[in-house]
Amino acid sequence: MKRQELKALLHGVENAGEIIDQIMELNGADIENAKKAAGGGNESLNREIERLKGENSNLAMQLKAYEKGGEKYIDAAEFERLRTFETDTLTKQKRDSQSNAVKALLKKNNARDDMLDLLMNGVSLDGVEIAEDGTVKDGDKLVAKLKEKYSAGFAAESGGSGGAPFTPPKSGDSGEGGFNFGFTPIRSMPQKK
Repeated sequence: MKRQELKALLHGVENAGEIIDQIMELNGADIENAKKAAGGGNESLNREIERLKGENSNLAMQLKAYEKGGEKYIDAAEFERLRTFETDTLTKQKRDSQSNAVKALLKKNNARDDMLDLLMNGVSLDGVEIAEDGTVKDGDKLVAKLKEKYSAGFAAESGGSGGAPFTPPKSGDSGEGGFNFGFTPIRSMPQKK
């Protein structure tokens, strides 16, 4: 708004000069107030910017602990190696506890000491579940299957020393005293003279 524009508008009005001065004074005050409000808005924005810069520097300091050489730095390859080691160790511990529980079950059910390893080879540890007390769940079924399949591996009385030991057939024996492997003997052919 300019004085000349106001004079043209108020042409012929009495006290036009005073009215124009008052209008210009009020307009100037409004402009100054608007500048102050806008400047104050910038101040609040500047304070927010400074606060965010401080927060950013705090977060950057916290991240330094995770950089290489920092106290919380974790090498990805080493972490993966440790994770694999933990998995392998837990798997081995589980296998060992399963194996020990099955061996205890077999000994409790009169498995022969000299046949224990052979009987263990007949057990799939993947299917063996261990109860909280350390015994084999459904152990009776497992022993029944083993006794059916490997009856010579179990002693008739407790103590683990009975059963039929392996005795190879003697020469000329038909195999009835020991194991008969079912081989047909080779007959000697008369030779031509």
